Amino acid sequence: MIDSNKEVVSIDLNVKLLTPAWTGDANEKCKRIHETGIIGSLRWWFEVVARGLGGSACSLDNHECSFDEQKYRSIMKNSLDKMRALSKAGLCPASQVFGATGWKKRFQLDADSNELKEIMEESRFLPSTRPHNGNPGGWYILPGMISVRDKRKDKHGTSKLSIRWSDKDELNKNLLLAVFRLMENWTGVGAKTTNGYGVFKVENEPQVNLPGWNPFLDSQNTIENKNGILPELKDFFFSVIRFKPYDNWWKNFKEIQACLSKTVNIEGATINISRRNPLTSDDAHKWLEHQCFPSSYIIRNWLRYSWSHHLGQGTESFIFGTAANDVCPQCYERLFSKKSHCGVILTKEKILSKVRSKIGLSHAYQQSGNANDIWEFRLWGYLPGQGKLEHLKLKLKKNAGTGKGEDFQREEFLENLQEAVLENGALWSSADGFKAVGRCQGVVWREFNSSRDTVGLSSDPWEFFKSLVKGEGLCC
Repeated sequence: MIDSNKEVVSIDLNVKLLTPAWTGDANEKCKRIHETGIIGSLRWWFEVVARGLGGSACSLDNHECSFDEQKYRSIMKNSLDKMRALSKAGLCPASQVFGATGWKKRFQLDADSNELKEIMEESRFLPSTRPHNGNPGGWYILPGMISVRDKRKDKHGTSKLSIRWSDKDELNKNLLLAVFRLMENWTGVGAKTTNGYGVFKVENEPQVNLPGWNPFLDSQNTIENKNGILPELKDFFFSVIRFKPYDNWWKNFKEIQACLSKTVNIEGATINISRRNPLTSDDAHKWLEHQCFPSSYIIRNWLRYSWSHHLGQGTESFIFGTAANDVCPQCYERLFSKKSHCGVILTKEKILSKVRSKIGLSHAYQQSGNANDIWEFRLWGYLPGQGKLEHLKLKLKKNAGTGKGEDFQREEFLENLQEAVLENGALWSSADGFKAVGRCQGVVWREFNSSRDTVGLSSDPWEFFKSLVKGEGLCC
C-alpha cells in the first residue's frame, strides 16, 4: 500500500503472454492472474540483482529485515540519501521496495485477466519414457493462462498490469521496472517459470531511467549471503535458443509419441497410460494455435538424463534439483543413514529437504518480430562461482559414482552446456534431442565476465545488468 498523503503515479503495462502464466490459488487452480504470484517473482529477481550488484538482500524464505523508524529519522537529519538511510535503518534494497516489518510495500499492483484464458481445460500427463519406482515417470502439464489470439487479425490479447507508485521515489521505481524488463527479456513472470511458464512481452514499454552509477553499492546492511548459495546476478547465465522446426515437428519428440499412443515401454513391458490422462493431439494443437508448445519438460529430460547423465548423483541433484527429503548438504547425495556418502555425520536439522533446480527452461514459443517459421526457447540458471563452491567445502563430483573422483568444475560444465546448444551441438544431433525437430537458427548467451558472452565480455556488474535490461544481443 502507498501512504495516502503521497502523490501517486500509475504505470499501465499491456502484457502479452508468449507461454501460459501460472499464478495458482490455494486450490492449485489458475482461473485468473493472481497479483501475489507476480509480486513474488518480481521480489525474487530484485533480490538476485541486489546481491549480484554489491548490495545485500534477505530471501523470500527467511525475511530478516525490520525497519527502525527512529534510527531512520535520525539519519535523515544529516541529509543522507534515502536508500542509504533505509539500509542503515534495517532495510535491504528488496525490503525497501516490497516491504518488511514496520515498512509498507512502496507500490500496488493490479492485474486484469479479461483477455486471457486457460490454454487447456485440465492438467495433462507427459511421460518421461523413463521408469520411476517401476512405473512410468513424467510430469503433469498445468493449464495456465494465455493471451487470447484473434486469428482473423493475427493478434493476441493482453493482460493489463497497473503499478501504482510514489512519484517521490524515482530511483526504486526505475529499479523495479528494470528488473521487470530483465525478466521480460530472459526469464518469465509468476510461478513455475523454471518449468516453462510466464514468458511475456510488454507491448507498451515504459521508459526506464537508470543512473550511471551503481546504487546498490550504497545499500549494504548487516544481511549476508550466509550459506553462499543464495542466487546472485553475477553467477547467472541467460540464453535464448532459436530454431526452425520441421513439418509436424512436435510429433517427433518421444515423449509426445508416447502420449499419442497412450503407451510407454518400461524395461521391456508396454504399459498403458490412459488413466494418467496424457496430453492429446487436440491439446497440443491448442498450444500450437497460441504459438507455443510445452517443451520445457522434454528439453530438461534430455539435459538431465541424456546429455549430463555422466554427472555424479549429488552434482546432478545440486544442479537440476531433487524432490527427495533426505539430502546431504555437502555432497548432495541422498542419505540412507545419518552418515552421508562423503563421510559427514549429520544431525536431522542439517539434512536438506528437497533441492530447487538451478536451471530454468521456458516452453518453446514464437516471438514477435521473428519470421513465422522461427521458434525459440530460453535457458538460464545460476551456479555459485568456483571460489564459493570451494569455500563452502561442497563435495560435488564430476563423474557418476560415489567416493573418490574428480571434483565438479563450474567453468567446464558451462563451457560444455553452451557447446551443446550451439549449432551442430549435441542438442541438434541427438535423437533424444532436436535432431528430428528442427535446425538451430542462432544462440544468444549472456554471462557476467565470461568470454562465452555473445555480446562481449563485461566485467562491470552494473553495466552487465543494464545490458540485460536493454536486451542487447536479442535482435533477430
